[in-house]
Amino acid sequence: MKKVNISKVILYGIYLVLAANLEIFKVFGEGFFLGNINRYVILSVLFSIFVIAIVLAYKKKIPLFIWLLIFPIVVRMSIAVYYVNVRGFERYNALQYCMCYYCIMLAVPIYYLLRYQVITLRKLMDVSIKLLFVSFFLKSFVSIFNFMTGKIIFPAFIWNDTWYRYGFLRLQPPALANISIVMGMFMYYTEEKKSKRLQYLLCVLVTLLYSAIIHASRFTLLWQLAVLIYMVMIKRNSPFKRICLVTLIIVVICYFVSTGTIGEFLDTFNTTNKTYGGSTFVRFTAIGYYMQRFFEDPFMGTGILGYAYSLEHNIMSGGMLVGDLTDIGYLYSVVQFGIIMIIMGVLMIFRILQVGFKARKMKQDSYCILLWGIAACLVLGNISIDMYMLYAISVPLVIAVTEYVNYELLTMKRETVLNYTEPREEKA
Repeated sequence: MKKVNISKVILYGIYLVLAANLEIFKVFGEGFFLGNINRYVILSVLFSIFVIAIVLAYKKKIPLFIWLLIFPIVVRMSIAVYYVNVRGFERYNALQYCMCYYCIMLAVPIYYLLRYQVITLRKLMDVSIKLLFVSFFLKSFVSIFNFMTGKIIFPAFIWNDTWYRYGFLRLQPPALANISIVMGMFMYYTEEKKSKRLQYLLCVLVTLLYSAIIHASRFTLLWQLAVLIYMVMIKRNSPFKRICLVTLIIVVICYFVSTGTIGEFLDTFNTTNKTYGGSTFVRFTAIGYYMQRFFEDPFMGTGILGYAYSLEHNIMSGGMLVGDLTDIGYLYSVVQFGIIMIIMGVLMIFRILQVGFKARKMKQDSYCILLWGIAACLVLGNISIDMYMLYAISVPLVIAVTEYVNYELLTMKRETVLNYTEPREEKA
């Protein structure tokens, strides 16, 4: 009888968790394999606890920074669940609500797999991109099919069947879409085969097209384009590409300015715009209202405010929605759980940038581009969508990758010191 390889069990568990959080199983219906996305996150958390127990039992070393980022979040969420005070909200409901934050514990099993060479970083990225492609395809197919026929297929994917823009049914992006451009560009820069490099560029293109057409989010498309330009610009030893990119940007800007298209696009952010002004107005109203609530107790925050469409979660006036908690980006977490979320967010970004600078100093440009790109995605993406709310699975992945890169850099530095020999002085 063969001995069970626990590392392989963890690896395939991670694949399962990634696929579940990317909602791939929803193609089989809401009830298939736990169904609701909240239950997918519960699966992730239970799996994390299982692996953490194994890691501790085998006395495997996990970096201090991972524990520093995990422990305060887990403690704060547990306090929020215990003291839940939303009308009609039981602790079980509160626990489900906070599961997207508990998902941060997945950083331990992901780091374990990378650190002990169960899977390479590039392989993990490759699998993540392939699963992301499947999710993009399924969601795009649902929306395009509805656009062409007026019928709804695979209803489990649909959050709101009245949410349309440009005639397309809008669907939320997959759970790794906030860092998909960075993953695609990292793999493009580190891949030698031309055919595969084109596949990773396709990942970038699909992400942008999805944001523009299916998700139809103006700000998301803008920051993703900004990150793409940023990643190309910081690439070392490619002055020709930089010149070409800058030239292309100038030509495109000049064209849009001359045709007036930029003015029309910017006007969509104006609250008086008939088509798009409503969403901008709702966002500004929500920020003003919920920040006022936050400053009543900035240390602990408001506590859990309930699910969407609850009295605390929305601002209603005259029977109309004039503000929504989900529209205020990372403030979604800050308002509910207090200043600790600001501290943890800043700490995460600081750590990513710190390791990125270390990689730059050691001339490990691919690692530098990866980490600085991730930092840019988190900073810009959290302005409109809270990473814990929609992209929960990306948080532990980012933490684990950052610490693994730091481990690799320390190993390189150690090997350099060991291989260094002092030159012998010649005798006179």
